[in-house]
Amino acid sequence: MSKDWGNLKLEGEIEKWDDPCNDFIEWKIDPPLDDESGIGKSREKQLRTAITGKDANGNEYNTEWDAWDQFHPNWQARGNPETDGQLTANDGIDYYNHLREHLSKSSVYGNILPIIQDFLDECKKRNIVDANPAAFVLDQTNKPDTTKKYPEITVAQWGQFFRWLGDPQIRAVCVLMAKLALRRGETLNIDLPFLHLDHPIYRDYLNKRSIELRDEVKNNPDSVYIPSDPRQGEEFRGEVRECGNKTAKGKLLPIDRELKRVLIDWISMRGDFGYPYPLFISEKGKTRLRKPLRSLKQELREYGLAVDYIEDNDKNMDNHYFRHFFSTNMQDGEGTYDGANWPWSRIKIIRGDITNSGSGDQNKSGGDNLQRVYTHNWGNLIREPYLRDIYNFGLYNPEHELSG
Repeated sequence: MSKDWGNLKLEGEIEKWDDPCNDFIEWKIDPPLDDESGIGKSREKQLRTAITGKDANGNEYNTEWDAWDQFHPNWQARGNPETDGQLTANDGIDYYNHLREHLSKSSVYGNILPIIQDFLDECKKRNIVDANPAAFVLDQTNKPDTTKKYPEITVAQWGQFFRWLGDPQIRAVCVLMAKLALRRGETLNIDLPFLHLDHPIYRDYLNKRSIELRDEVKNNPDSVYIPSDPRQGEEFRGEVRECGNKTAKGKLLPIDRELKRVLIDWISMRGDFGYPYPLFISEKGKTRLRKPLRSLKQELREYGLAVDYIEDNDKNMDNHYFRHFFSTNMQDGEGTYDGANWPWSRIKIIRGDITNSGSGDQNKSGGDNLQRVYTHNWGNLIREPYLRDIYNFGLYNPEHELSG
């Protein structure tokens, strides 16, 4: 979605939006910028099908579902900023539910709703409407990774591999990424003061090195805090970081008992490394760990799981794999794990996809609202459902669980 550049006083042909549906399509066919190519016939039909349901001559397309203008014929009057009418989030939700009755998720997410979002965005910029319910729905439900077709590895298969894996640090990196949908940079940038494990082994480890927990985690046992900083190449806590965190907002994430045990196993073997006390360190113990995926792929090949496809590079495992793994398995009917049925809004909070893009009602209904609820209701909204629903790799027998 393009950035909201406000209600500019546009000049010339582009300003004539007396018939927004058709004017928007004509604007796409013949864009005002000389260096921008217009859409072709195929894309024009897609736009007309989604927005008006009619071709350029006014003939209706034979579809089982209604276009936006057909489903909400009074959308323009209700969205007019100069009247008391108002488009609401329910307008987007109702239309989404209508589409899902007739179309696949990939069609709804990948084609129809993005078209309506783009259309209403342009209308909003021209003061035709004051809200974008399609953007709200996409912000709440849009799913990433739809083009990447990773090899399907089940929770049980990963558990078998992690039990076989002899490197406790790579195991900790992977289980951490898999259970919390962390990016590579977020994982490798974790410093011990940002990690609170409620266990005597960890407390003793920190005390012996005079390491103090950060305020973000001090009163939140069994949690890790991922700040929005650093950016790639930026100095953070006295060290230039090779990777950026890329998360839009700092996020406090819960740690379940299995991940806690995995981290304790690694930390109890971790060599001394001074300030800024990185959680993961290189094999020689002189630098922060940098390329865990390379080591992981080597171990997976040795174990016998395929991770590289020469003829289909789109399936190759990359640094985003575990974010995809978490996102699909925590939604009902999406992955191979059937123990969770999370809404996309909650998954976005864990992933750190909340942003401040946009303005006005759309923004208040989207990322900022999620962040506000997340901040003030962390236990009920995030921690409790997470600890109840997160998959377990079966790495430890219950009778051998950590105490404390």
